[in-house]
Formats: sequence, structure tokens, C-alpha cells
Amino acid sequence: MRLLACDLDGTLLEPEAGTRDFCRRWETVRDVHLVYVTGRTWPGTRGLLGRVIPVPDAVVTATGTEVRWRDGSLDTRFHERLAAGWDPAAVLAALSGFVRLPAGDAPLRFTVAADRAQVEAALRRQGARAAVIPADPGVVDVCPRGAGKDRALAYVARRLGVGEGDVWAVGNAPNDGPMLGSGVVGAVVANADPAFARSLPARVIRCHRPGALGVLELLERMLGGRAGGRS
Repeated sequence: MRLLACDLDGTLLEPEAGTRDFCRRWETVRDVHLVYVTGRTWPGTRGLLGRVIPVPDAVVTATGTEVRWRDGSLDTRFHERLAAGWDPAAVLAALSGFVRLPAGDAPLRFTVAADRAQVEAALRRQGARAAVIPADPGVVDVCPRGAGKDRALAYVARRLGVGEGDVWAVGNAPNDGPMLGSGVVGAVVANADPAFARSLPARVIRCHRPGALGVLELLERMLGGRAGGRS
């Protein structure tokens, strides 16, 4: 079995015609697990499933702080492991000097408009343990250590019995970087920010097409048995 992991916003969800093309193509695919790996919260994701995009085998939400399975159930083992090292009061105290973006908040994530280095320095001064993950230019997610799209995807792959080399992952934004640069077959869609795309390792596939059309391009490459490379 292989696994296709897709980011949503800027990747699988646009353009709409490309999303529809992916849905039609996915109906014919067998023996491949589908996993969504998104910065969206679960409430912002579940309404899309089975209506806009296919129902996946698993969904990683809130920048790798939650894992849910096909039936929508929360993976409590993953959640509790992250929560065990999370002190939200200490983290919030460290973030008091920054502008919070409440729409990005999740049980194990705070989102702030700030530079990564500034947030990391504030956390050190407070003695708060957390991971700082770039989200968009000038915006970071602050999560428990051990969180992130790469860590959560690796956990899901292990649970599904898929080896790292059989995981194909595609995205478009800085919070996808660790996932695309890990040991999986990574790909970046053509509409990604050029500076972000240039920052990725050379082995990451550069799709020629944007968004969902790039996901389709990667899927065909996966099914054809070709991995790696720049083209």
C-alpha cells in the first residue's frame, strides 16, 4: 500500500475545476491511502469531506496537532502524547506581547502575527516549551513539541502500516516544508511562493501545475512508479 498526503488550502482545494478532476480520478484509484494534512481546524475541515473532496482514511488538522480517522474519531493516543508536554498558561504568558489570531486557535495550537525568532525568544524567557511553526509570512503557529505536519503524518503512516518511502506528500506553504523535506516523496505545487519552493531540498518534486492540478500530476506520477527529481 502507498499513501498520498495532501495539504488543502492552496493545494487540493483550488482551482475548483481541478478539485473536481481530482475527485473523479480518485474514484478509480485502488490500494492507495488518502490523508489530508492541513492547517485548518477540524470544524473547518469536516464539512468538505464527501461533499467537496473525497472522504480520506485520516485527517491531520491544526498544523499537526490533531489526528482523526475516517469516521471522524479523534486519535486520543496522539492527542494525549502531545498534551502531556503542553502548558498553555505558560505559552500564553510568553505570547502576551504578540497579536493573537483567535481564528487560528485550536486546543493544542495558538496562532500569532509575529516573527518566528521573536516568538522563540519570548518562549525561552518564559521557560515555556513549544514548537514554533511558520504558517504564512509574518504568522506562526505555536504548538506542543512533537507537533507538526511531518510528525503527525509519520504517525498516521505507521498506524496504517505504510513505510516512509511509500508516502507521497504535496503542499504549497511554509508549514508544509518539514513534511515535504522529510523522508517521504515530497512535491510542491506550481502556485507555491517561489521563495518557499526554492528553500526546499532539490529532491522535492516541482509540479508543473498549480493546486489540485499539481496533486493530480503527482498522483499520476505515483501510479506510474516514478519518484524523486526536479521535473
